[in-house]
Amino acid sequence: EATRTTTTEPTTTREATTTPEATTTPGPLPENTTTPATPTPIPAEGKWHVTGAYGIPCLLADSIIQLHLKYNASNQQTKTATVDVPSKATASGSCHAGDSDIVLSFEPGNFSLQLNFVRNVPAPPQKVTGFLAYVGLSYRQDPTIFVGTTDPNKDVELDPVVIRLFETKLGKSYRCNSEIAAGVDKLAVAEITFRETRIQGFAVQGGKFGEESVCSADGTTTPATTTPAATTTPVLTTKSVSPPGTSGGVIAA
Repeated sequence: EATRTTTTEPTTTREATTTPEATTTPGPLPENTTTPATPTPIPAEGKWHVTGAYGIPCLLADSIIQLHLKYNASNQQTKTATVDVPSKATASGSCHAGDSDIVLSFEPGNFSLQLNFVRNVPAPPQKVTGFLAYVGLSYRQDPTIFVGTTDPNKDVELDPVVIRLFETKLGKSYRCNSEIAAGVDKLAVAEITFRETRIQGFAVQGGKFGEESVCSADGTTTPATTTPAATTTPVLTTKSVSPPGTSGGVIAA
């Protein structure tokens, strides 16, 4: 018989091939899409004065002043309008032995803001002082300011209350960089705030501020304060008419 030959093919071992993992190159991180809050701009400081005899300033007032005014809006809401007294507000007023005042007028809104100062004459040996006693305020509810008001273009004149701010001995000025706030009317409609303030209502010499009396909030000295009642009751007029020879204006920086 023929011999059968069986040939066995060699066994081939194949190495397993490993597919390398895909590498991902990180892209740039997405930018923050949150819009940062826009800071509220600080109003400009006003520098006002009232001119007395011989054309010399008799009352000086430097300050950043804001008004916060409540009003009725739609849906029986009560809102508050914040009004910056512009640094270019027109100043007028008058100076007398027992009282002095400055009236700041500006638009829009036909605003008239009156600051009325009185002298306090205590019994000796205490010193005579002067202070801000009343704030008179009238305006029109301009819809561009009083947004959503139920009384557009209504004329408002507030009934003032007695206050006592910026008290100093006569011949001195009052300075306070800190914020000072006060309600000014009987119905609590309005609040006025002062910042970066330097003010002198009496005994201005040479048209310049006198020695400073610094508010306690600024951490220096405490302004003069007295408790005896004034010898005369101050009178507020909500509309100020400057007597002949008096006027007001903005002092150049």
